[in-house]
Amino acid sequence: AVDAGGYTMGKQLGVVQRAATEAMASVVHKHGKSGCLGPDSGLSVAKVAGLISVGALGSPAGVAAVGAMLRALAARADPAAALLAADLVAALSPSPSPPFGVAAAVSAAAGAAKALGAAMAPSGGGPGLTRACHGSEKVIFRQRFFTQTLPSIIAQLKPSGGGRGGGGAHRPAHLSALVHLARHAPIAAVLQAGDAVLPLLPEAMSTLAGAGALKEDTPASAAAAAAERSAPFADPDALAAAVMLTAAFLADPRGRDSLQRHAEEHAGAIVDALCRLGAAGAVGSSSGSSSS
Repeated sequence: AVDAGGYTMGKQLGVVQRAATEAMASVVHKHGKSGCLGPDSGLSVAKVAGLISVGALGSPAGVAAVGAMLRALAARADPAAALLAADLVAALSPSPSPPFGVAAAVSAAAGAAKALGAAMAPSGGGPGLTRACHGSEKVIFRQRFFTQTLPSIIAQLKPSGGGRGGGGAHRPAHLSALVHLARHAPIAAVLQAGDAVLPLLPEAMSTLAGAGALKEDTPASAAAAAAERSAPFADPDALAAAVMLTAAFLADPRGRDSLQRHAEEHAGAIVDALCRLGAAGAVGSSSGSSSS
């Protein structure tokens, strides 16, 4: 009885959190520009309230709230959207600080990556932002947000002076953010950014699968470390989106130029990542069959 009551209480709390998030997004979207919510269309007030705190970004409800706020601002091209997006990109490279440790900081980085996608999702922000409820959605706002935010994420993934990929310990968070940002962007915009996006998709798929970037000859110890770094970013939905983005470059004529430019260097990695995912699915399926 206690368990049933706890489940009911949790379910009710989830409904309240969602309603509060959607109401906040609607108010910011419709009245933020008037100045009645304070500086930056209410963003400053929301940040003081803990909108992008480590604790908030580490919870699904907090990620939904940040995504809703970002959607409310970006949909009407509010300059504050760029400020919030910059805060989220900064959160991808967290520094643990009391009372939060490393695990909480990494969880917050994973949440920041997801929030970038939640903002652009078809139902992002709730019904109050739709035209049916008198919302104002600027034309191609998703494309604008994608093209404005992508460079700051890619900058952390570029090879360092030694030729290795940048980002260090924070690399999985930026790879996750890349896919979450691109998954709801117009595919034409993603394909147009192919020179930046395509080379990173194989590693992003491995990260979202929770395996890290692995090669055939990766030592067991290095493989274990890579898997440990990637585990907090494992996300089946985002992984499926990464596969679909990869498929778009392989099949869509608009991605042909990028594919040809990077085929010699990255085609092997793309095929390897797809084969590993396919084989992992086959192993899991056969294991389930044998156990049954």
